[in-house]
Amino acid sequence: DCDVEMEYSTDGGVTWLPATLDTASGASPAGMAASLTGNDYTLVWNTTLDLGYGQYYDLMVRLRADDGVYTGQWAESDAIDVDNGEEPNEPPIVSVLPVGTVMVGEDIMIRVVVEDEDEVDVTLYYRPKEETTWHEVDMVEEENWTFVATIPASEIGDSTQVAYYVEADDGINDVVSAGTAEVPRWVTIERGEEEPGGSEEKADVIPIIVGVLAAGIGGAVVFIFLMKRKGGGTAPSGQAPAVVPPQTQQTGFQRPPGPAPPAQQPPDHTMGAPGATTSVCPVCGAPVVVPPQRPVTVVCNRCKNTFHVK
Repeated sequence: DCDVEMEYSTDGGVTWLPATLDTASGASPAGMAASLTGNDYTLVWNTTLDLGYGQYYDLMVRLRADDGVYTGQWAESDAIDVDNGEEPNEPPIVSVLPVGTVMVGEDIMIRVVVEDEDEVDVTLYYRPKEETTWHEVDMVEEENWTFVATIPASEIGDSTQVAYYVEADDGINDVVSAGTAEVPRWVTIERGEEEPGGSEEKADVIPIIVGVLAAGIGGAVVFIFLMKRKGGGTAPSGQAPAVVPPQTQQTGFQRPPGPAPPAQQPPDHTMGAPGATTSVCPVCGAPVVVPPQRPVTVVCNRCKNTFHVK
């Protein structure tokens, strides 16, 4: 068996270079059997790998065989021409630069780097989170393949997020995008902290159970809630927010027939005060001591209901 060596020349045979053979398309140059009558083989030269793209004329190729004992003489071809065509055009490469922090009321600046050997058109598509229609704007090249476009704050409104994607088109390859309409990129709008004296703070309402009253058969269970605001809101300088006693109302509670049981009240030092009187709790009917000062808010010692006496 013989090994075959192949070389090529681009200058009419003055200099020769090893040729790269494509063994996937042709025979391997190693281990070829020889005979007295001769054996046919096909070798494929990978001219694109050795020469590159373009047209080449008057090339020459030579081959020789070696059986490990003797090395044969070179056999040269006639001049040949090779057309490897034009180098394929590569599509654009799009890289999105970080947007950074965007506060409420600020424009959003989108920057991308688009690498392409041809002129390229770059388009920005965007929409606030609450919208479904995409706005589009042409991006302008600044320098070093960097393209920029602005999303106006006036088109963002009160939205806290803005979706966007970028498309680059060189007119030759398929359009390349960073993000898509189905899977866009997102920018989050930061609210920041409220300035003192700014918009009114939202009051969180916390229900507080003051007391529970349960009646017997045929009665009802009454839940009394005192509602207050977390944070207290705002008040004029030097004054605390006013405390408004909760209003009571009839709940449909029915006391069982018969006299009301004696009210168990703790000692009240206002009983002996001039002008002190008693009133009846509008919820459970128990007597309540009312101090002489008017108006006044009192608490029922039985059911803990709070009510106002003028």
